[in-house]
Amino acid sequence: MSKQLFYIILTDMFCGELNYGNVSRYAVKATTERGAACVMSRYTGIGYRKQYDGVWHSETRLSALDFQSTEYMSDAELSRFVPVNF
Repeated sequence: MSKQLFYIILTDMFCGELNYGNVSRYAVKATTERGAACVMSRYTGIGYRKQYDGVWHSETRLSALDFQSTEYMSDAELSRFVPVNF
């Protein structure tokens, strides 16, 4: 399988909901969404698990990974994502 590019927002959580008060944007190359979450886990040092809402929550439930669709993003918005493993 070929690797695809995942655009991920790392954000904080408040009462179990994504807060977007502190946002970091990352671009990750991986084969699957789970693989991209593993790359981010190694990069940040925080373990993540996928929850029922499709968002990857940290083990402490203080931060989360939100995978973004690039369908409606402009080039300027895409340039704000920091490449992690390429």
